[in-house]
Amino acid sequence: MIKRIISRVKRSQAIGGRVSRRATIKDIAAEAQTSTTSVSLTLNNRPNRLSAETKARILDIARRLHYVPNQSARSLVSNRSMLLGLIVPDIQNVYFANLAKHLSDVCNAHGYILVIANSNDSAISERQLLKEFRSRGLDGVMIVPSLESFDAPTDFRSNVEQLDIPVIILDRISALPWCDGVGFDNYRGGELAAQCLLDHGHHHVGFIAAQSTYMKNDGRITGFLDRMSQAGFEVPEALITEGKFRYQGGFEAVSGLLDHHVTAVFCGNDLTALGALSNLRAQGLRVPQDISLIGYDNDTAFGAIGVELTTIDQDLERLSAVAIDTLTARLKLLAKATKQVGADTGKPWSTGPQRTMLTPKLVERATVAWAGSSMPKA
Repeated sequence: MIKRIISRVKRSQAIGGRVSRRATIKDIAAEAQTSTTSVSLTLNNRPNRLSAETKARILDIARRLHYVPNQSARSLVSNRSMLLGLIVPDIQNVYFANLAKHLSDVCNAHGYILVIANSNDSAISERQLLKEFRSRGLDGVMIVPSLESFDAPTDFRSNVEQLDIPVIILDRISALPWCDGVGFDNYRGGELAAQCLLDHGHHHVGFIAAQSTYMKNDGRITGFLDRMSQAGFEVPEALITEGKFRYQGGFEAVSGLLDHHVTAVFCGNDLTALGALSNLRAQGLRVPQDISLIGYDNDTAFGAIGVELTTIDQDLERLSAVAIDTLTARLKLLAKATKQVGADTGKPWSTGPQRTMLTPKLVERATVAWAGSSMPKA
């Protein structure tokens, strides 16, 4: 009885005379009656002397057996894992979630898999993630630095330069000129926000920023304040408040600005603006009739919840394409250099960094109106 059961199980596992398991190149070679080398060359689309008929037979067998290349084995031969890492400070932030999505799409198009990790804006977590990525054999790393890292820039640089794989800094690159980086011209973004408010007659305005070392060098504060000053309207320090780039930060900070009777508020990112908007609505204030609001990032998901926010757009699709192009170019140069016996590849991503600064643009929607638009016309 037991023998019959075992025999039945074995028959149910058999596929084409083989026990069901992951098909190998040897399996394909045996059925195609050719060598494993010929199979490997055919499956990898490399030049060989096989006839078109034999190649077609190999490919047909591979499809029928559901052959999947063993990436681990490939990695041992090529010394490449085809894995790229991304560290973001807050994966719950729609901006960083969208960035991860676009980067993943571009990675897939280049044959890479993207591994995503969240640092929670913590320098300690960030340092550990960098170590983990390298120990797991990733080919390269992209990182949006934590805000804490800008308070200890020497430590952050040391952590990055200890890696022997290419690194690209994304988004928060203004104060990091020593490494490959791709980001946006936030000074210009700040100017655009200020000009939008000025064009609508707003002169007494507030700014919910992130009062970190990073933000002091980021550009969007300086660009905003400079443009307001050039127009003859200084923004006092009391009207520049802390938001920490978080929803709760915007919710709490806007109340203090209302005490100063500002007519408009510029927020350091859209998530902060969403928090501010929630507070304003809770207090019975209408946006933009009673107070205007402008964000930064153009998180289009907010439109799905009925928030038509005027904002500064950062084209994440473009940023992702440039970032992956930069990183894969570094990887190709590194692979070429390592083939040269005794070659010192160095770390060109930190010794001869390439920095790409993209241009943001203003997207006007429904949260900015003429100053005093709810007041009776004279």
